[in-house]
Amino acid sequence: MIAWFGCFLTGASFSLVMPFMPIFVRQLGAGGTDTAFYSGLSVSISALAAALVSPLWGRLADRYGRKPMMIRASLVMTFTMGGLAFIDSVFWLLLLRLMNGLFAGFIPNANALIASQAPKKEMGKALGLLATGNIGGALIGPLIGGFLAQLLGIRNVFLLVGFCSF
Repeated sequence: MIAWFGCFLTGASFSLVMPFMPIFVRQLGAGGTDTAFYSGLSVSISALAAALVSPLWGRLADRYGRKPMMIRASLVMTFTMGGLAFIDSVFWLLLLRLMNGLFAGFIPNANALIASQAPKKEMGKALGLLATGNIGGALIGPLIGGFLAQLLGIRNVFLLVGFCSF
C-alpha cells in the first residue's frame, strides 16, 4: 500500500503542474511566445531526463537495493518540487524540473521491489495494482493541481507536493 501511495503521488506530481504552468512561467517573467515554449519545456524536461538516467538508477538499485533508491527519489522530489515555491526565474524552474527528472526513479524501483516480493502466482495482480497508483495519479494530477492552485495559490501547491513527497 505504501508503494502504491508513493506511485500515486509521483504520478500526480509529474502531471499536476500542467494546468497552471503557463501562468507560473508568466509570473516568472517569460511572456509572449516564450510562455508556451518554456511551459512545454518545463513539463517535458523532467520526463526526458528521467528516461535518460533510468538505466543508471536501475544499476544502482541492483547494487544497493530498491528501497534506498525509492527513498532517494522521494527526498530529491521533496526539494525539487518544494523548491519551486521559492524560485524567481524561468532558469531555476528549468533547473529544478531537470533535477527532478535526473533523480527520479521511484516508480521503476517500486515495480522492481513489488515484482521481487510478490508471490509468483500473484505477481501480475500486484504489478497491475501498483500501476493503478501511477496511472491514477497521472490522470487525476491535473484536476488536483488546477483545484489546489485556485484554492491555495500556485506556489503553495509546490510546497504541498514537496511535503507529500517527503
